[in-house]
Amino acid sequence: MESFVEESIEDLELYINTIYNNMSNRRDSKRGRAQLRSSEQDDSSNLEDLLRIRESMTTMEKQLKKLDLLKKLSDNIEDLKQAMDFNNSLIEVLRQDNTSLRVEVNNLKELQKNDKMSNDILEMQCRSMRENLKMDEREVEAIHFSRAHRIGHANASRQKSRPIVAKVHDTKMKMSIMRRGKELRDTNFSISD
Repeated sequence: MESFVEESIEDLELYINTIYNNMSNRRDSKRGRAQLRSSEQDDSSNLEDLLRIRESMTTMEKQLKKLDLLKKLSDNIEDLKQAMDFNNSLIEVLRQDNTSLRVEVNNLKELQKNDKMSNDILEMQCRSMRENLKMDEREVEAIHFSRAHRIGHANASRQKSRPIVAKVHDTKMKMSIMRRGKELRDTNFSISD
């Protein structure tokens, strides 16, 4: 489109130069008045042609400005497309990160549930141990320990619970507990001296 407009402008310039040269040649020639009148008429028609040409050139200049504006808009649209492509790829990366984070959060929730269940199981085992001793509440309340603690390190992967070492303050109470230890046979609990 631009090459067509440029060729048209060149053609118009040639035409204008031709008309100008013709007008100059007519004035330079010393011909008669009749010829001068006809040249004045030709000049007025040529002037009208020049005005039309000027209007055409103005119109073409406006069209060229519009074409320049369209070119800039096209470049801006292309830049926007590239920015959108970049944003889309960034969104995809963020989606993948979000998905992996959701999986990790779900795994952590499961781990929390498992820890809570392990603690609940341990608490139930402790209750079971207290109940399996089969001692009267009066006797249990009367037991005074000098010292009591667990042996070994806490480890969540252990199947068994850690043993408890307790030193009973009263020797008679210790003997009573040791006698009742036989009742714990066939269970996961035992009492030893």
